[in-house]
Amino acid sequence: MAEEQLSDSEALDLLLGKLEERAPYLAMRLKNAIDLGYEIEEPKAKKGDKEIKTKKIVKLSNKDALKVCVDSLMLHLVEKPRMVNAALRIFSECALDDHKPGYSVIYEEDLSKYFPNEEVILKEKLAIKMEIQTERQISKSEIDTLEFTITPENIIKNKADDIQKLSIILDLGN
Repeated sequence: MAEEQLSDSEALDLLLGKLEERAPYLAMRLKNAIDLGYEIEEPKAKKGDKEIKTKKIVKLSNKDALKVCVDSLMLHLVEKPRMVNAALRIFSECALDDHKPGYSVIYEEDLSKYFPNEEVILKEKLAIKMEIQTERQISKSEIDTLEFTITPENIIKNKADDIQKLSIILDLGN
């Protein structure tokens, strides 16, 4: 049985469709980025010693749009969780309120591994909250705040491997 080859356009539509099902907000942001294209400068004419240039918006090719999607997925699913993990690990070393340092973050399911002689009761996980909807913002966004918590490294690695495989399948040269 021969492998079915998708064109870049079909692959882009499939990827954005799957993303729309699972992460509509991210899909919308990617579509907007793709629709914006990129800016280039073209020489228009010479006026004396000066060259006059004009700026022009160029639509992304389907291959470039796929690369934008894959790079964005890598940033969203791999790099951002790694930065959040690093920040939360640093925050977890600080005593907050009546919590002991390190007790607010869950790194693994088995807490007894870290606290073998103590009964640990976690009231809440430590998280980073980012305000998306600011007080001064005129237009309302769908999401007011985003909350980021620890993502286990094995999950991040699996996502990175999957995105790398996708990049190879799409022949993006990443």
